[in-house]
Amino acid sequence: MNRKDFMLQTGAAMLAFVLPLKNTYAFGPDDQTAGACIPTTTDILGPYYRPGAPFRSDLTIAGDPGTILNYKGKITDENCRPLADAIVDVWQANSDAAYDGTSADYKYRGKFQTGADGTYSFRSVKPGWYLNGGQYRPAHIHFRVTKEGYTELITQLYFVGDPYIANDPWASDPAAEKRIVPIAVAGGEDTALFDITLQGSTTGIGEKQQASPVTLAPNPVRDLLSFTSPVTLQNIEVCNVAGQLVLSAYGLNVKEYRLPVQSLRRGLYFCRIETAKGIYVHRFVKE
Repeated sequence: MNRKDFMLQTGAAMLAFVLPLKNTYAFGPDDQTAGACIPTTTDILGPYYRPGAPFRSDLTIAGDPGTILNYKGKITDENCRPLADAIVDVWQANSDAAYDGTSADYKYRGKFQTGADGTYSFRSVKPGWYLNGGQYRPAHIHFRVTKEGYTELITQLYFVGDPYIANDPWASDPAAEKRIVPIAVAGGEDTALFDITLQGSTTGIGEKQQASPVTLAPNPVRDLLSFTSPVTLQNIEVCNVAGQLVLSAYGLNVKEYRLPVQSLRRGLYFCRIETAKGIYVHRFVKE
């Protein structure tokens, strides 16, 4: 397939992604993706998740020590529309760094739904530090967010100023940067604000939903974006959220390819990849 045919066949589907967007990644006024709600990055599930937590938004326990924290935020889609009735499942260690893994009380675990405006709030304590091998994990709280029609999000929230972030392999990952939030005082109480964007699980107009065989890494990316596929990569095109072609590579016929992205501004991009098996769309973030 030549470049002209590739553009004609894929152009309509690309337009499905070109929508008014709002930037919650706080990239700054010079970023070409100003207006983009970029999907919240993922983190490990960890070994302490327990299904079946009760629906409740107050996780505090009378008599337990710890600094009370109010957690608040809004859950939106990539077009910045609020998502009502999303299920938010949270779990954490107590202030002494212990998880409740067995009791019927499900201590410091709970689920709740977002309101009509996409907002959520719950009350808990700041989690304690615990050893992971020879290194303390920074204070963190786990989130598992689900909504029909959207990709399930499993992630973790960290706190600005935590002394153990720098040496933690997950919290120090550049992908976690926007999940390290300050603790501010609101209404006389400590409050952590954490907005979440879910990624839609459907593809563009006229495209059949199918799992992509192509892997992009790292994502977010700074310098080189690597493409790996068990089937032959043929053509790659990168467009910004305005639908403008900003990078391309044609006639590859390889299964691995590294695309320099240093010239791109920070923000959200859509990558259309033609392989010997079909055409796929991936999203990636340039840091």
